[in-house]
Amino acid sequence: MPRELHVLGADPGPTTGLALLETAGAGLRVMTFQCNGTSAYSLASWLIEASEGPADMLLAGERFLIGRGPGARGAAGRETREIIADLDQLGRWHWRSAAEVKPWATDKRLAAAGLLAQCHGMPHAADACRHALFAAVRDGGYPDPLSRKDTELYARRLSTEELTER
Repeated sequence: MPRELHVLGADPGPTTGLALLETAGAGLRVMTFQCNGTSAYSLASWLIEASEGPADMLLAGERFLIGRGPGARGAAGRETREIIADLDQLGRWHWRSAAEVKPWATDKRLAAAGLLAQCHGMPHAADACRHALFAAVRDGGYPDPLSRKDTELYARRLSTEELTER
């Protein structure tokens, strides 16, 4: 079993997705959110503050790539860059490109971890889950949910009461 760890994932943009994975003992609690960009900093800050405790915190998000693609220029691009600058004030983030994370963090892997159902109708929250899961496995030592061993973590969901009793 990996150490107690909380991971906040972010998909910054005009519609920002945030996903918090919290562990305690042998279980996992998942909270997913999708909000307007101007609320991203406040919500992320609150999630970090509410998650403080004995657990380590990892911050992981989608790196914004400047280019010619949709959202890279104009108001949406400017807003995304501002959101990332704000989020950077909250701690040391592991910013990774979608091209690095998405081929590994597939819908199948999210479903195996029990994350996909938490994001129904919220594509930005799903992308935040992808970054959170990627960081939990690659940086936090969590088991790959598609592996055949050590997957009991993903099988048990913790209630709010169980997390506050720790």
